[in-house]
Amino acid sequence: MIQLNIFEGINPLEHQVILDKYFTRRTFNANEEIVKKGDSGDEMFIILEGTAKVKVSGRVYIDLNPGEVFGEICLIDSGARNASIYAGTTAILSVLNRNAFDLFLRERPQDASIFLLNIVRVLVSRLRKAVETVRDTEIGLKQMQNLLVKLSLKSV
Repeated sequence: MIQLNIFEGINPLEHQVILDKYFTRRTFNANEEIVKKGDSGDEMFIILEGTAKVKVSGRVYIDLNPGEVFGEICLIDSGARNASIYAGTTAILSVLNRNAFDLFLRERPQDASIFLLNIVRVLVSRLRKAVETVRDTEIGLKQMQNLLVKLSLKSV
């Protein structure tokens, strides 16, 4: 069985019980769209088997592998999707919708609070990576700007 970090801190004997009761299982064929950027949503996905591709502006931004999650923001706020996600290969996903999540919170508050903390950890990790990317982009732009200034001074 794959490691599901989203359940870290919850009794391992309860992982399958939680998956069976609150999640549904869906299969997507390779290259099939799972979620579309801009669409509203209220589901979070866990990749059980296969891979998925996060696409922004038609470009693959990141590949997701078994055990990884996506859609967690929409589970919390039911807002618009930030990216389109496609199955990279045939993918089996475990899906948690808002109604089942609310039931999970009511019936198993201790496990649900651990689960929520793990969602926060996923979000913080992604935020840190985004900040690094912005910082690296700014450094690269600054270097390019300096180079252009030097080149323009040479041509004067």
